[in-house]
Amino acid sequence: MTKKYLIIGLGLVLLVVGGFSMRGGNTSTIATTTPPVVKKEAEVISPIAKGGWIEVLSGKAFLIVSKDGIEAKNELSTGDSVGEGSVISTNETGKSSIHLFDGSVLRISPSTRFTIKSAEYNKDSGKLILEASLSIGKIWSKIIELATPDSIWKVETSNTVATVRGSAFGVSSDGKKSEIYGSQHKIAVDVIDPKTKEKIKTQSIIVEEGKILRVADTDIDKIKKLETQAASASPAQKDSILKTVELSFVPEKITEKIKKDEWFSGNEGDDKKIEDKIKEIKDKVNGDKMDFKRELNRESEDVLNGIRAKKQENQQNSKDDKTPDGKEVNSKVEDKIKTPEDIKKTDELKKVNENNIETSENWDSMKIETLGQLNSVSEGEMFTLHATLYDKKGTTKDITKEAVWSVIGPIGKVTRPGSFAAKLDDSVSEVGEGNGFIIATWEDKNGKKMLGKSDPVRVILKIDESINEDNFIGQ
Repeated sequence: MTKKYLIIGLGLVLLVVGGFSMRGGNTSTIATTTPPVVKKEAEVISPIAKGGWIEVLSGKAFLIVSKDGIEAKNELSTGDSVGEGSVISTNETGKSSIHLFDGSVLRISPSTRFTIKSAEYNKDSGKLILEASLSIGKIWSKIIELATPDSIWKVETSNTVATVRGSAFGVSSDGKKSEIYGSQHKIAVDVIDPKTKEKIKTQSIIVEEGKILRVADTDIDKIKKLETQAASASPAQKDSILKTVELSFVPEKITEKIKKDEWFSGNEGDDKKIEDKIKEIKDKVNGDKMDFKRELNRESEDVLNGIRAKKQENQQNSKDDKTPDGKEVNSKVEDKIKTPEDIKKTDELKKVNENNIETSENWDSMKIETLGQLNSVSEGEMFTLHATLYDKKGTTKDITKEAVWSVIGPIGKVTRPGSFAAKLDDSVSEVGEGNGFIIATWEDKNGKKMLGKSDPVRVILKIDESINEDNFIGQ
């Protein structure tokens, strides 16, 4: 069998099993002292498995979990993963952002509830899918780019569906009335019957920059009555009625009052910061589209890794601030009885922790951690990995830059500490896939060596996908 037919056959297999999956949002870990852990079915289908991560800016955000008709709220914190099926709400002071791994953002206002119906990003092809359903409140979308024709960004309410190809816009709903705010580019909006969920018989409404579209259930009821009348009317009357129907929903100009509103002006200001960052990255990669996409993804992962590392550090510090029986230490009382020498030692220890200097001499295990799954990686993908030491007390230390990295198998190479580039060796290119591991070794000052191994890595042959160049930002 020739290489050509092998490639075609592999492509068909990939299409059958579902193509490329989203790998952002999961953290996969494995200790070398134990065999790989087989995930239970419940863990595999967890709604917090893919999509993106949340940043809690103020107040509280919750993941709503339903069982047997009863809802429970699990509070979310910055860095938590959210994905397909997640129902998220905020309290009256809650402001949050959902970050996708291409750099796009979905911002959530206070007293809001919505569902992430679908969310995935293919780092290789640039395909991005986000479908959200807003029950009540306000959300704002800032899309970086939709690089492929089959990319989707869609926000639904009870009576509208807003779809864009690359834009910035806001949506609000109280359950009976929806408002679509145009900020950048154009939004296509379909009006939906809230009872039948069918599209009202009008063409998609285009909401341009600086325009707002208001859709109320009462207006939809009026249109349905008019359409019923048109069905039995004379030709002349029918044309007049249908014309009235077509003009029922017309976008209006956004007023100065709305522009000055904290929600609207604040979101446009945050969008400007993102655009400035995009320009900075484009200048850095000299306008190369693929490098731009990889750099955006790398920065998103680096930010998330930093947040999770800080969270882990805070959790450890919280443990240190408790007595053996779990009670909080009364720092004010301690300060009164501390001697100058005690205070000096405390300050020195604080500096040691701040500089991330090793505080444990008895490391028990070493883990290789990465965002996403490594069991189906396409050629050309880049992955960021971290090497972390653990001891029995729960102390950790990130040694990514100190470790020596290597690759076992014909699957690619480590380009810099913690950065893996997938590339099939010529010896397996005819087969169409390769398997292996990413290894990191580390030696302490006493000569004790530690070894960490990633989950099994499976690299598959890249099938070229054409990217729509017209959709690239800044052209």
